[in-house]
Parts: sequence; C-alpha cells; structure tokens
Amino acid sequence: MNWTWVVAAALAYLIGSFPTAYVVALRWAGVDIRTVGSGNVGGSNMRAVQGVWATIAVGVIDLLKGAGAVWLTVMMGLGTGAACVAAVAVVVGHDWSVWLSLQGGRGGASSLGTLLVLFPLGFLWVVGFMAIGKLTRSTAVLHLCGVITLPAVAGLMRQGNGIVITLTVLAVIMVIKRLEANQRFQVPLEMCNSLHAGPMKAGTGRARVYGRRLLLDRDSRWASDSQSSAES
Repeated sequence: MNWTWVVAAALAYLIGSFPTAYVVALRWAGVDIRTVGSGNVGGSNMRAVQGVWATIAVGVIDLLKGAGAVWLTVMMGLGTGAACVAAVAVVVGHDWSVWLSLQGGRGGASSLGTLLVLFPLGFLWVVGFMAIGKLTRSTAVLHLCGVITLPAVAGLMRQGNGIVITLTVLAVIMVIKRLEANQRFQVPLEMCNSLHAGPMKAGTGRARVYGRRLLLDRDSRWASDSQSSAES
C-alpha cells in the first residue's frame, strides 16, 4: 500500500468535507441550505439564501479548498500521484461530506480549484465554457461539456496518464453527483406524475428528471419551478 496516497486522500477529504455553504447559510440566515432552492450545498444555491455576494464568497472558499488540498500535497513532497489522489479526494469530500450524512455540493468550484494546481490551462478551458454558458444562459450544459472534454484536452497536451485519469474521474463524479442530486438517486413520484398523465408513465417521467438533472442540473424544466443551476 502506498501510504503517501492514503495520507493525501485522508487530508484532502477532510479539507473538502468542510461544508462551507451549509455553515454560512446556517450562521447568516439560520437555515439549512439543503432545504432551500435546489438543496445543493454549494455556492450557487446560496442565491436562494443570501444573494449574490454570499454566492461569490462560498464559491471562492470552495475553490480554495480544492486548490489548497492539492497544493499542500505538492508542498509536502508526496509526488504527482498523491496530488492526483488528493484532487479526487477533496472533490469527493465536498460532494459527500462526512459532516452532512454524505450530502454536499456538486464539486464544481472545488474541481476548478484542483485544476489551478494540477492543470492551469484546464482551469481556463472550463472557465471559458462557463463564461460562454453565462452569456447564452446555458451554464449548466456548457460547464458539463467543458469538464467532460477536459481529459481529451489534457491528453492532446501530453499532460500524462495520471492527470488524464484524474480529470476523467472528476468528470464521472460530476455526472454521478448531478444525477444523485442529494436525493440518493430518488425522484419524487409527484415529479414523475407531473410530467405525464398518470403513474403508469412514471418511469418515463423519471427518465426526463434524470436528463434534466444531468444537462440542466435541476429536476424541473424551468429554474423558477424549483431549482437554480447548481455549479458548486
């Protein structure tokens, strides 16, 4: 067993598992952010609690969590492999926090933070997709596109197998977390029935909800119905 990787993973997971949005929402507004808006424990859902400045603050802190966990691993001289393990672990910690019964955010900001250290050009690649998404009001879709295409970009730029594998794992984690949506992959029956006339078509309704979770990062077609895009 490579103990340096174990140390890197444990340290990064603990850093990532600090639920920034949950703590800020609880102390500033006295609410459990999991019960507000999209239920996402991340920066974007802070809009439903405290507005844009809280969103920015939480997003920056979560980004620093990702960057800090990987940077500490590098500074400790644990090697590139350990840094890649730390990148995955800090995002896993953010998405499935031990302090919130394995609930959390989507890992968007934390993943961006890891890229600042591991693959800075990859950071710019994803941010570029998000910027275009912001202008075209399709941030969730283009953010996903940026993350999914990033391993190929890293491969073309000869970043090494470790980086490519890490970016692939991070993309898979984002897909899983969007589909899971802090609901253990469950879809409320009323949501299924609202999409089709009658419970006999609930399976089709459930598939549509999963599709919207993946592409739009919410259960409903319109953000105002229930959820705003959750990118952190």
